[in-house]
Amino acid sequence: MELAALDRLGVILGCAVPTEWPPEDMRDVLAMFEATLRNRPAEVGWWAWYWIAGSPSGPVLVGSGGFKGPPDATGMVEVGYGILTRFRRQGFATEAVDMLAAHALAQPGVRRVEAECRPDNLGSLGVLPGRGSGR
Repeated sequence: MELAALDRLGVILGCAVPTEWPPEDMRDVLAMFEATLRNRPAEVGWWAWYWIAGSPSGPVLVGSGGFKGPPDATGMVEVGYGILTRFRRQGFATEAVDMLAAHALAQPGVRRVEAECRPDNLGSLGVLPGRGSGR
């Protein structure tokens, strides 16, 4: 629905979906997420999660994140995320990444959660402990 019908996405999620959805850095991966989940439905929960925040006008979709698939043979999962520009620097990404990491580490077979970001991505450097070296 993110690719075809944002109005329906909002109804299903129970929130407003901003017209600039999805975040620019997430647009290229949506088709890959859809294809992967159609082919491997057992991996639901290892890909994308939506981040919805309260606002004076009601719930609004602010970002999304998840993992780049289920844990690998060593028990590692990599987290990724994107947030709409107008919702950055408000703590949403930090809270969501912390929750994603806690959720992953509570799953069987997960031993480590990692993330990477470019050294010039100051926003993500602030979100990720250890300057993006992993969790």
